[in-house]
Amino acid sequence: MGTLTENNSVGILLCHTSRPALTYGRHVWSKAIIEKSIVSSLVRVNRLGVMIMGNFRIKTPTAGLEVIWYVPPLPLLIESKSAMKFRRIQCHLRLKDSVLKTTTLSKRGQ
Repeated sequence: MGTLTENNSVGILLCHTSRPALTYGRHVWSKAIIEKSIVSSLVRVNRLGVMIMGNFRIKTPTAGLEVIWYVPPLPLLIESKSAMKFRRIQCHLRLKDSVLKTTTLSKRGQ
């Protein structure tokens, strides 16, 4: 079958348009993932995306379709991306001022 974006315009649409729109600002609202209504909405959106990619039966499990198309579940994707964003923010906050100052670079450029 190949990967998600390989010769599949719907897969490209899912990867490059709907997923970034849904995950934008995820580090702010990612705590809402614990609510069942939000999780079920995200699962429905993901199911709709993978159902459009092929001619599947209605009763085909969402988890199976996600495995076929190499699509991670949206709640899991949002949690992992928000954890990476949090880790990146924490790393930037730990940098010392001496690392961020550009005075030595400015002097070299003159």
